Amino acid sequence: MDHLRNLSVLAVAGVVALTGCRSAPASSSDASTAAASASAGVAPSASSSANASPVTEPVATAVAVPTHDVAVYYLADTTNGPRLYREAHRHTASASVVRQAVDAMLHDTPRDPDYVSVWPRATTVRGISVSRGVATVDFSAAVKGANVGGAFELMGLQQLVYTIRAAAPSVTGVHIRVNGANVETLWGHADTRGILKPDEPFMVLAPVQINSPDNGATVTSPVTVRGVATVFEATVSWQVLSNGVAIREGFVTASIGAPGRGTWSFVVKLPKGSYTVKAFESSAKDGSETFIDTKRVTVR
Repeated sequence: MDHLRNLSVLAVAGVVALTGCRSAPASSSDASTAAASASAGVAPSASSSANASPVTEPVATAVAVPTHDVAVYYLADTTNGPRLYREAHRHTASASVVRQAVDAMLHDTPRDPDYVSVWPRATTVRGISVSRGVATVDFSAAVKGANVGGAFELMGLQQLVYTIRAAAPSVTGVHIRVNGANVETLWGHADTRGILKPDEPFMVLAPVQINSPDNGATVTSPVTVRGVATVFEATVSWQVLSNGVAIREGFVTASIGAPGRGTWSFVVKLPKGSYTVKAFESSAKDGSETFIDTKRVTVR
């Protein structure tokens, strides 16, 4: 019995000694003392165990990366030729807001498939500087690769101007350079030697645009639809279509009529399903639908 009791003491002492070794490296004298104690069947003292430092594993903590909306303008053809449509794209916050906006215009894909950019996707920004209200943008040579007509070239230049001014409202003009040099024209129709100024909003912005919900969004009923417009007598017509058939329709009055740019909204109850929300101006001449903007949504 005494023999078994001694074996038990030795086993416990061995476990304690091993645990102490894991917690912290021991000095040679500590190791000798522990070995001697183990040989004698005696456990280490409480004071020597207390001196051992436990190992603390590092705890990973999630760091929130700040983000913000970057306004990007795209083109779409309308009853009166190409016009600009604005989308908000989420990006990591940047101190270089103008460069970030131009990069987004060049490389972000519009969420609405009806919107396009005329700027060649292979284009890169070599440098941007802002001085006395003028943003000078130096593009790579790939920017010369677009093949567009005169109307789309002029609107494409306004796309750049409006995107930059959305990021930096203090900018009043844009100067374009290619590989560090001034260029007479980018795509053969518009003069780009001077400073590009923003045209009046009623001349370049879409007469009717749906701002929310986004194209492809999943929403709940009732659905709130919001947008902006520059239309006659501030009247915006709307429809909700299911499989191409209008199941809801009406009109809403914007906050201001043309040539001002007003905001508008309406609320509609819809059962679960997929729909196309359409907003437009009804022609005062013949009632036809003009300046149509659509968004595909799913109600869950």
